Amino acid sequence: MVVVISLKKNRVNWLDYAKGIGILLVVLDHTISGLLNSQLISYSSLELQIKIIYSGFFMPLFFIIAGLFAEKSISKPFFTVLTTKLRTLAYPYIIWSVVQKILLIAAAQHINSPALSNPAMFAFNMVFQPYQQLWFIYALLIISLTHLGLRKLGLSPFYFLLFGACIYFSSVNRSNLPFIVTQLQHYTIFFSLGAWIGSALLTSVLSRLDLLFDRRTLLATTLGGYGFIIAVSFLPLVYDEKIKVLIRYLLTGSVGSLATLALCLWLAQNFKAHHLAFLSFLGRSSLEIYVAHLIFIAGGRIILWKGIGITNSMLHLVSGMIFSLSFPVILKVFFQRIGFRYAFTFPASHN
Repeated sequence: MVVVISLKKNRVNWLDYAKGIGILLVVLDHTISGLLNSQLISYSSLELQIKIIYSGFFMPLFFIIAGLFAEKSISKPFFTVLTTKLRTLAYPYIIWSVVQKILLIAAAQHINSPALSNPAMFAFNMVFQPYQQLWFIYALLIISLTHLGLRKLGLSPFYFLLFGACIYFSSVNRSNLPFIVTQLQHYTIFFSLGAWIGSALLTSVLSRLDLLFDRRTLLATTLGGYGFIIAVSFLPLVYDEKIKVLIRYLLTGSVGSLATLALCLWLAQNFKAHHLAFLSFLGRSSLEIYVAHLIFIAGGRIILWKGIGITNSMLHLVSGMIFSLSFPVILKVFFQRIGFRYAFTFPASHN
């Protein structure tokens, strides 16, 4: 996913696993959404039923992960942290907004979404209305800087959690707000929840969290949490009762994220790191995959459907997953090999 956390001296395996699972679910969700919009699958399909089960927690998971380690930035100078956020979040947001815009114009007649050709409107949207998946990078930047600023002003982690809750439930009486505003309303609470938990634990404790819980507890938490998510997914959802929708999403987001983190801690306990190297690698590459995956999902679908005439939904699903996971990583490795360090983040100055 996409959450930029640097613990180079001692990589946290369970954290990489969590980001790896998160980015897999993101790619799966966007692949299925693309097939739905292209009418290659129906709204009664098995793929959609699977999407309903996991869609309530994979984005909250990323915000909670980001919040867990946010507290370690509070002791650093404000402008040092601001510079890091601009390098690792604002920069890839701008670069990949431009790249995606160019490709959208080039492939406008073959894709599901319209491409804006007016440069002024594109610039406006990039500042106030992030495009497609890049909303997450934008929202994470705003939320993390808000957290940093309020904590620097003396607001405690608990009161920042209350702040997130107030923003979340304030959306119950508001409608027709810009998309990014609603996303900030819905996800600040998950970042603040992670920050509150992280503030209660030292970074050194978080990095070895897999040693604090026994295997049975972690497995029971995982199975119980996912069981709850599956059960809730079969309950009818009444969209005109917004408070119930908000409570349901808060519960599924929190419980699903907790279950996923428990699963990752269990994996770290029960498997050697090299046995889960692929999942760990996906986690370490989550930023690169996140910013670029929609390009390859759409490109693969165009080739199979419009170019070859293949309409089999399962083939599209599998190929979309493969394209969108592998090609961003190939780009990452390629740029590393040629020494180009500006494709995904702006390198830190070592002067």
